[in-house]
Amino acid sequence: MPIKTFETFYEHSSLDTLKNTVIGIDIQHYLTSVLPENVDSTFEAIGGFPISLESIILNDIESFNALGMKPIFVFPGLKTVSQFNYLEQSGLLPYEKQLQKIWESKKANPTLDISFRNSENPFFLRLIMDQLLIILQNNDVEFLISPFSQFNQLYYMWKTGIINCIYSSNDLLLIENLDNFIIGIDFKSNIFHYLENKQVLHNLNLNFKQFRDIAMCLGNSFQPFQLITTPNHVDFSSLMQSTLNGSFNATTALSSSADDKHKLDRLINGCSILDYCPVLKINGRVEAISIEMDNPLVSSTSSNSQQDPSPLIKSLSEKKIPSNLIQAFGVHLPDELFFYQSIGFNIFHLAEACINQNYAERLPLDMTTDSIYEKIIFSNASMKYKETILNLITTCLHRYIQNRKLVLKTYFKGTELHNLDFNMIPPVSSKLTSLVVRHTTAKSFDLPSVLSNLNDTYIDESTFAPSFSHEHNASISSNHEIISTALLRSLYLYNFIKGSPFKLSEWGITLSKYIHKYNTNFETTLLLFILFQRFPDLDIKKLSESQDLQFNVSSNEKYDISSFVLISKFATLFKIQNYKPANYTGIVSNSLLHFNSCMCKLHDEIRDMVTVNALVILFGNRHDIDKYTRDNNQWTSLATEIPFKSSMPNTIAGLLVAKTIETFLAEPKESFKQKLGENLSSFNVIINNPVKESLKALKFVLTVCDIIESLAVDGLVKEKVIEKFSTIKSTLTDIIALF
Repeated sequence: MPIKTFETFYEHSSLDTLKNTVIGIDIQHYLTSVLPENVDSTFEAIGGFPISLESIILNDIESFNALGMKPIFVFPGLKTVSQFNYLEQSGLLPYEKQLQKIWESKKANPTLDISFRNSENPFFLRLIMDQLLIILQNNDVEFLISPFSQFNQLYYMWKTGIINCIYSSNDLLLIENLDNFIIGIDFKSNIFHYLENKQVLHNLNLNFKQFRDIAMCLGNSFQPFQLITTPNHVDFSSLMQSTLNGSFNATTALSSSADDKHKLDRLINGCSILDYCPVLKINGRVEAISIEMDNPLVSSTSSNSQQDPSPLIKSLSEKKIPSNLIQAFGVHLPDELFFYQSIGFNIFHLAEACINQNYAERLPLDMTTDSIYEKIIFSNASMKYKETILNLITTCLHRYIQNRKLVLKTYFKGTELHNLDFNMIPPVSSKLTSLVVRHTTAKSFDLPSVLSNLNDTYIDESTFAPSFSHEHNASISSNHEIISTALLRSLYLYNFIKGSPFKLSEWGITLSKYIHKYNTNFETTLLLFILFQRFPDLDIKKLSESQDLQFNVSSNEKYDISSFVLISKFATLFKIQNYKPANYTGIVSNSLLHFNSCMCKLHDEIRDMVTVNALVILFGNRHDIDKYTRDNNQWTSLATEIPFKSSMPNTIAGLLVAKTIETFLAEPKESFKQKLGENLSSFNVIINNPVKESLKALKFVLTVCDIIESLAVDGLVKEKVIEKFSTIKSTLTDIIALF
């Protein structure tokens, strides 16, 4: 969120002047630049990952390399208290209002060509962040996730010489001692646009404090609220004129504001974030830039030195650190957690919940909720897993945080509170320490190899007596050992493994039998098993509801609409492997996206479960030498190999299948294939062979039916679910026979 309503002229120069430099790139501003409203304009309506984004990133990396430039992508980290407060508003946020309005327009006119993009969506980056990290890691591009603000982190990196220049938004005009920064890059024209901070202030005839106060009143990335609200339109230009003629003073205006007593506090907190935002330093500490340490965290001083090795804070003659910074940043989390965050272990919502005592849940991209979505969020089973995950992560944090009260707040229709009781005795981690995967040769983690070997023998070999488990926990160090152990412990918590002694449960036995019988996508299979475990009495009627999928079955009584809707929804879980980088502006479906939102929530929960189990291992590995000798690439590879890190598929496969079903119902058998090619031609812009991908998606839904059959054999699913998927399988067989 750049400074609202602020516009200025940019200087420009040749990109050749940046040759052989290291450039720090604010990923949030970069995405705004490369994904304007007309690029991947329906991403928010189909979910997944923006179709053309990977191609854009790789092309830009190639252009940087051609200039001898080294890009380092810097991500924002945790939200400050003010930024989090912005998400706690009971009404719809601006981006939610826009999304709701667009969906209403789409429902009224499905062919309407309209962009779903809103640059003010505070969740946009987090929706695609994990997949971005994987892309950067796979292409050997460095990245760093800031403790909080990416702007302060970039400034610190520039100040210490880690980077030579910064590519970011106009928010950097609020960093007082920064000389200049890049605001835009045009590789085709071989130029870049930049701003000189002092020159901008000179042109505006404002001093820094005046500029800062106006920006804070209007809203920006450091302080997202608009603090000045009058009947007349207020923008940067009008406040600037009022400031210059002496009729406006931010402190005075907000002090006398009767409508919101928090406005002055928000102004002060915004300024505090500017001056004192913690950054990850070279010495490993997470603290404000204005705090300088005499010694690094890991000192290289010889043992004969008489110097005190403990870090000493230099006295600050010009600035003193305010004592109430907790109001701006909340309680301070361990530096070690921020290090793991910096390499890609993202548990933002968990950490922010611990800081703000609020596990916040806002509406998904489809802007709807139903009983199934709500059960995934706050049913008894779902709350139990949230509490388990919170108990695991808080065992790594301060005891003060472990004893705090937390609530889950949903902002769906107003605000609804649910208590989170995560203070469990003994802690969850104490039940898991005996499960340790050891492997002398495997280095990288591979989910298929672990799940393919899942049996009682494997579990027995991965179980150690309590007297030895601590020693083994402290020595597992390879990616394979850490993540496999975290996965095995997660499977125990998801009741696929039972204890005393550890062995497969009935759910684990069925999962193992299914994996050995079928060639399957392992992540999707585990996701579906957990879905049907969470909902043994799945509400088929509710799940098969749709307002925008219309299937005409009046001419054929053999089929029912609900089966076709379910086929289309489960088809969205099929991942099309190769997209052509193009802007998809075709049909979208709110009901398919809603099903995608439900599955994404479950997908993210599993990822969090594995991630926090891995973090518990890392925090406990105090004596593991490998922990202190890994290079940056080895650390980031550990974070990006976590299963369920990749983005969920978008809804394109479901849309293909829905069109295929429409053709199946409308056309005679002999002309089906030809007509299908015509009906799916609108997808040619992003898919080489839409008919082939539709067939793959239909066959994928057959594997969902196979899962139900496997669960039925072992009595793990209700009869009504079995009957429905039996009907679906018969319908699928009829459709597939026409290809």
